[in-house]
Amino acid sequence: MLATMNPELKKQHEDMVAYEMIQNLKEIYERRAHYERQETSQALFQCKMREGIPVGAHVIKMIVYIQTLEKLGFPLKNELVTDVILQSLSDNFKPFALNFNMKLIRLCHSYLACYELLKVTLKMDLSPFELSA
Repeated sequence: MLATMNPELKKQHEDMVAYEMIQNLKEIYERRAHYERQETSQALFQCKMREGIPVGAHVIKMIVYIQTLEKLGFPLKNELVTDVILQSLSDNFKPFALNFNMKLIRLCHSYLACYELLKVTLKMDLSPFELSA
């Protein structure tokens, strides 16, 4: 195992048996992953679009943060991703964010109206969640 390590790690682990090496390496890399997760989530949640930066470039930057968190074992739900990206946009995009949210509300209202219609038509006691399956 020592043969595959860089000189610094090799020196640090030369007096350890294989189990101790594995435990030590696991600790080292878990600390790095924890630090990277903290740094990435902080960058993501504090990210705010600057004037003059194209919206596409800004969203791609946000997606890179989101994908990094996913690779570190911390995937975000789509709803949270959408909220974080919309909140990070500059004030010029506030009408877009409002319009986006209004469309979601109308979509939800349409879904519930269809549910009510199906419930009456089929004369069944359905849960709205049974319809989405």
